[in-house]
Amino acid sequence: MNKKPLIYLMIFLIMTTLSASGSQTAEDKLKMDMVNSAKNLNSYNFSLESSQNIIITNPSANNTSIVIITSFGKGSVNLTGKEMSVISTINASSNSSKNATPVQAETYFINDTIYSKADNNWTRLLMPNSSELWNQQNMVKQQAEMLNDSNIVSAGLDTVNGQNCYKIKVIPNETVYAAILSQQMGSSLPLADMNLTELFKNSTMEWTSWITRDTNHLAKNDIKMAFTITPEIIGLSPVVANFEMKVNLQAKMLFRDFDKPMNITLPDNATNAPTLTLIESNTTSVINESKKEVINETKAAAEAGSSTNLTAFPLTGGNGAITATVFGVKYSDHTSISPNPSPETKTLVTIDMACDLPWFNAVLVDNDDNFYNTEYSISYMTNIAGVPKEGPSKISSGHNQRNLLSFIIPKGATIKRLRIEPRASSSPDPNPEYPDPFVVDWKDTPDITIKFYSVNKSLGDPTNPNEVGKMFWDFALKITNNRTQNLQLKYSDLVFEDQYGWQYTGSVDKYGGDKETVLLPGESIKTIVKVSGVSPFSRLVNLLYKGWSLDISAWT
Repeated sequence: MNKKPLIYLMIFLIMTTLSASGSQTAEDKLKMDMVNSAKNLNSYNFSLESSQNIIITNPSANNTSIVIITSFGKGSVNLTGKEMSVISTINASSNSSKNATPVQAETYFINDTIYSKADNNWTRLLMPNSSELWNQQNMVKQQAEMLNDSNIVSAGLDTVNGQNCYKIKVIPNETVYAAILSQQMGSSLPLADMNLTELFKNSTMEWTSWITRDTNHLAKNDIKMAFTITPEIIGLSPVVANFEMKVNLQAKMLFRDFDKPMNITLPDNATNAPTLTLIESNTTSVINESKKEVINETKAAAEAGSSTNLTAFPLTGGNGAITATVFGVKYSDHTSISPNPSPETKTLVTIDMACDLPWFNAVLVDNDDNFYNTEYSISYMTNIAGVPKEGPSKISSGHNQRNLLSFIIPKGATIKRLRIEPRASSSPDPNPEYPDPFVVDWKDTPDITIKFYSVNKSLGDPTNPNEVGKMFWDFALKITNNRTQNLQLKYSDLVFEDQYGWQYTGSVDKYGGDKETVLLPGESIKTIVKVSGVSPFSRLVNLLYKGWSLDISAWT
């Protein structure tokens, strides 16, 4: 049998297979050319238009809400000259308030300065690391990269703004789908809590793009999405929340005038706007250049990872004649204290307290009614300088009224009260004039401990009218439940207050989403609490939790 024809056939099939595997489809080549051309882009003009139709139905309440959000924006980008302008309008209406006022914004990004106009007022913000922000302004490149990560199918030839184009249908993967959803509806939906995989499976999406035939630039995107959000999609039981949200989205993007000279002129009013400066170093400040005034003070050199308890300090108690006030309490290891019995099982408690009477015995009482006297093995009572603003107490006879009291207690013990026993002068005898002991009660203090790891803040997207000019803070925290029963903790339970008394609610994402976590007794959670839309003039100085306050200025 002559085997040569069979061998030749096998060689032919192998060569054909290798040739096919190494070949590049027209679609793949178009995607590669599009990405390469976007990388070398110098300038372009653009317009963006979107509409969101949201229908929310609550069967249990027999209620239906309809929300319609439309937006339009246009602008010019000079990437090589580092100049950009964006003018946008957002209009939101519902079946309960149809005459909503449009929100208009005007933004210019020139070199390292962002000029923003809102409510007819201009501000300008100096950016210390503007190069990183400029890398994000090539929208053509961003869209091209998403198309490159998707499957595309040729849909023939067409024209856009007089340009000959390839028309393609786009089939995105889940990652690209999530990116599009974040771009278009990130400020409207709690994306961090949503099961995007399930949403992707049950959505419909029509995406058409037009690519210029001569330069391979993206000329137009037309995206239509429809999906339904149910309690299961965001991890809730239908028993807890019963609703259905139907969303229809349409977005159009037009890009033109590629690599043409751009004439971006800054309005006169913008050049005279007050200037804010972000200084990124070991200190974080925002300076009003027009007043040469530090608005946000220097970041304190606080040790990362330090802990503290939220408290309702100051706490006060008295016997009708004498009053004592506790300003704060600190827990720490006391391994350096001598003598030091069983340091691994003991805790040093330092209490900052002021009393009208300079002579007294102080006794700490825990939840098991154990008594602990002030610790004589260390400086158990250290005087604090100064006097209260209302002046020294008449009872004190001019003696120092405020002291640091030291106690050693077992680790894990919980303070119940501080017992004050008035003394006569420096003797141990009871004071005949004020004989009655009294307590400063701890019963209403919260039962959580918060450990700080880091605080970061960043400027909002200058192309997004909902973020422009605003600051976004991230607090890395560890929260511990010190209670003997479960603790239901919500991100919105944590409220951050700035130096002016303005309060911002904590959230799980930058869009204000909330989430509830159940902490078992003694259990901790490490998490990032986000605070969004903060004024650049504000410094967050207090953390509020259900009526209690914690000074966080050392970290901010």
